[in-house]
Amino acid sequence: MQFYKRISIFTVMLLALVSPRESAAASPPPPGGPPAPILTGIFISGSATVDEETSAQYECSGKYSDGTTAAISASWSVSSSNSSIDTSGLFTAGNVSSEEVAVITATYGAYTVSMDVTVTYIAPVLSSLEISGPATLDEETSGHQYSCIARYSDGSILSVLPAWSVSSTIASINTAGLLTAGDINADQNVTVTASFGGISSEYTVSIKQVAAIVLTGITIEGTIAMDEGTSVQLNCVGQYSDDSTALVTPAWSEGSTASSISSSGLLSAGGVNADKSITVTASFQGFSDTHVVLIRDIPGILESIEISGPSSLEEGGAGQYSCVATYSDGTSKPISPSWSENSSYASFSSAGLLSAGDVTSDQSLTVSASYQGKSDSMPVTILYQEPVLFSIAVSGATEVLEGYSADYVCQATYSDGTTVDVNPVWTVNSSFAQINAAGTLTGLDVVKDEPVTVSASFGGLTESMAVTVKYELQQVVLTGLAIVGPGEVEELGSVTLTCQASYSDGSVATVSPVWTEDSPQASIDSAGMLAAGNVDADDAVTVTASFGGASTSREIEIWMVGTRVVYPLSGFEGKTVKAELYDLNADEWHDLGQLDSPEELVIQDVVPDQWYWISVQESNTTSNVWNEVHAEWLNM
Repeated sequence: MQFYKRISIFTVMLLALVSPRESAAASPPPPGGPPAPILTGIFISGSATVDEETSAQYECSGKYSDGTTAAISASWSVSSSNSSIDTSGLFTAGNVSSEEVAVITATYGAYTVSMDVTVTYIAPVLSSLEISGPATLDEETSGHQYSCIARYSDGSILSVLPAWSVSSTIASINTAGLLTAGDINADQNVTVTASFGGISSEYTVSIKQVAAIVLTGITIEGTIAMDEGTSVQLNCVGQYSDDSTALVTPAWSEGSTASSISSSGLLSAGGVNADKSITVTASFQGFSDTHVVLIRDIPGILESIEISGPSSLEEGGAGQYSCVATYSDGTSKPISPSWSENSSYASFSSAGLLSAGDVTSDQSLTVSASYQGKSDSMPVTILYQEPVLFSIAVSGATEVLEGYSADYVCQATYSDGTTVDVNPVWTVNSSFAQINAAGTLTGLDVVKDEPVTVSASFGGLTESMAVTVKYELQQVVLTGLAIVGPGEVEELGSVTLTCQASYSDGSVATVSPVWTEDSPQASIDSAGMLAAGNVDADDAVTVTASFGGASTSREIEIWMVGTRVVYPLSGFEGKTVKAELYDLNADEWHDLGQLDSPEELVIQDVVPDQWYWISVQESNTTSNVWNEVHAEWLNM
């Protein structure tokens, strides 16, 4: 039922239709207190924007019939495959290449609500450089390679070619990072510096003075036994005064007709009828050494040889090839054949190492081996390696006048140093401009100079440049007014209204109009504060705002606020009733008195937004008792 004050609203009940029950007094309120409020809707709260690869907490709350809100445990989901949200509402943004909108949805019972969350793309920036290479060099050495990697804010790393420099004249470094040490009289430190992208890194290299070293002896190293018809590599090691050793190239000799040795120390055994020992001699800078090798007699006749090795090589790479001989006795063994190939793009070493040169496309060649009258060949392909994308750069006008266009160009640089204009995916981060697939940027209407960012994405890389859309002054006129603020006010209360003006350029601004109203029950001052007077019943006032030759009006409700409540009754003509009111907060009963043929109950001095239990009883003249005919909770 509805009271005649704006305290509470209840369903109208025909009390005369309620079956009476015998009672000598009002019934107590039911256990559990007033009825629980009912869920009327849900809403999501949380940030509207989240940076990529970060998290944000979202909450779902319920709205209830008593005007309260409370957090609830909703079921969460998100529309984006790049982002996720867990059961507690923790949203985690993934990695994005541009700004992306993810729709968060919360479901609770029969209610579902969604919220748009913008995942912001964060372009990585260069954070540091790291130099790698030997920390110690001997004097008068060259060919020591240094390299540099760049670390970015997103954790990625990239090998880069910086600008190299060295702090001292005792060393030099070329543009490729190759360091050469000069002659020094004592150990010295130099600082190698790499500069790239506005950042520099330093690396200390110690250059050591090398004392004069003299040879003290030589030793032949290698096998002491070999099969006939095979070859083995013998090495000669020099011993020096600093206790170091190193391979040397001596003058080789041997005194047997059963073998031969090359200038590089490759000992080749011929055929023998029985095991035979030979003596190999090495001579170098006045020193000599001898080495005895047993040539074993191997029965069997060579039937074939077979090459094995990679069927393809990358350009600039190398591959090791070997050859196996098969004999009439069913045995096989590795051999050292004569190697050859038929291409100008490759070369063979005597040890079977094939080195591939640079090619402009895949090149086919044939590798061949010859040994004791037998030969074998196999096809090999030298694979061309496409250069990889190293960086991109955007160029074009830094300013575009609104309504006009400008063309932008994206140039790609590759690992082989070549550059070429490419067709990237063009984007612009603002509604103040648009750019087409060909890179033509058009400035849209603006009310002031607006900065925008033009971005090009190609081959997994993105590069941007700042552009200003220049404002061209235009005449702006007033197109309308709107009153903003509450639509109601309680008696003796006040609310502040504002006036917003709309203009032909689409802008909106708060203005100071001339305020007027049409009711003696209210007044409004020049600042838009509407003050309500004392009213006997709910009323309304029309407020008008005038500005710049235009005006607009809005009706504001004035609500009567009091502590007197009228409770309607029906069906008690010719009957006597009485009512009692239980105050839940005070835990006490109030007698509202007796009424004959009542049409309403008047309840005085109630407290707004407080719960009461009301009991209505009818007099039974026959039994002279009171029967309770209605009882319910009321929120005043």
